[in-house]
Amino acid sequence: MIRLLLPLAFVLFSQCSSIQASKEQNPTESELVSIQWGKSFGMCRGYCFEEFTFTPDSVYRLRKSWQPELHPQQDSAWKEPAAYALFSAHANFDSLQILGDRLGCPDCADGGSEWLAFRKANRWPYS
Repeated sequence: MIRLLLPLAFVLFSQCSSIQASKEQNPTESELVSIQWGKSFGMCRGYCFEEFTFTPDSVYRLRKSWQPELHPQQDSAWKEPAAYALFSAHANFDSLQILGDRLGCPDCADGGSEWLAFRKANRWPYS
């Protein structure tokens, strides 16, 4: 599932002209605040949940386990503006909205789930 969604996300980011046009029309609603990517597995051991949040200047990483007594939650952050700049420059929100809010059966038969979310000023994530 992860191997399918990441290439799909990059293909959808390839068109940025509609994003630029929408920013010019309504800059307060289309301003991108953060990008989140994560994955989760329901039946696993160790760190089964991992999420990255990309902001204009930093990357935040959160890792969780379904057994916190054995694997405590881990948080980390570092300065990395390049990742956010790359994703935000090529995001095509119209193409992503066409997909709907779910593809397939996330985490069915423990195939895991993966998500990609964009937070815009005054909008979360697609409202």
